[in-house]
Amino acid sequence: MKKSKTKRLSINERLTAAGAEPKKVWLIIGALDAFIVGLAVFLYFQKLSIYLCLAFVAVIPIGDYMLLGMFFKNKNKAEINLETEFVRLFGYLSVYLQDGIPVYSSLERIRAYASPAMDERLKELLERIDGDKTVSPYVRFAEGFPSLMVKEVLVSLYLIAEQGGTGAYITQFQKSFDTLSDEKRKIDRERRVSSLNTLCFLPMIGSGVTMVMILAGIVVLMRELTNGI
Repeated sequence: MKKSKTKRLSINERLTAAGAEPKKVWLIIGALDAFIVGLAVFLYFQKLSIYLCLAFVAVIPIGDYMLLGMFFKNKNKAEINLETEFVRLFGYLSVYLQDGIPVYSSLERIRAYASPAMDERLKELLERIDGDKTVSPYVRFAEGFPSLMVKEVLVSLYLIAEQGGTGAYITQFQKSFDTLSDEKRKIDRERRVSSLNTLCFLPMIGSGVTMVMILAGIVVLMRELTNGI
């Protein structure tokens, strides 16, 4: 039995998923690449070192990669912020449930602490629950979050609503929510470590740029001295 392969998204599909317009992104990248190539050609005709010109051209793929990464990072950051808010709000909801407040009323109450984007999602969830008493509205709400644990939390919430808030289902909801919270804390910790590593790498990039600029200055100075002689 052959395993089905997961289709990999193209760069344009990933840009669209990140909320960017691929045509505009490629236009920006193309303009920057053309500027660098033009600068390299200008330096070449100024009779500077051919290696310096090639160094400018070599920067192009690095710059393109970093620009694309910025657009993808914006999408990831939005998802991370949304999931962080979910954990915060459903922490309040957990308290309401343990106090005996029904699921629907608990969802209404946490809207008071939600951001506009999350409030709109909760509003849509409540409207769907009004018209559909199955698990579908809960699953559809969970699809807007990257973590699969969110779906498990929402299914547990549906079971509480369906079974009248019995202790066993509240316990199951709490276990799922605690697992999600632990997972979120672990991801946040790893993200902070990754950010620190990136910050440590930035001075090295700055030093490289500075060395290139110093080299260019030395080459120009040597050419002027040679012409003067």
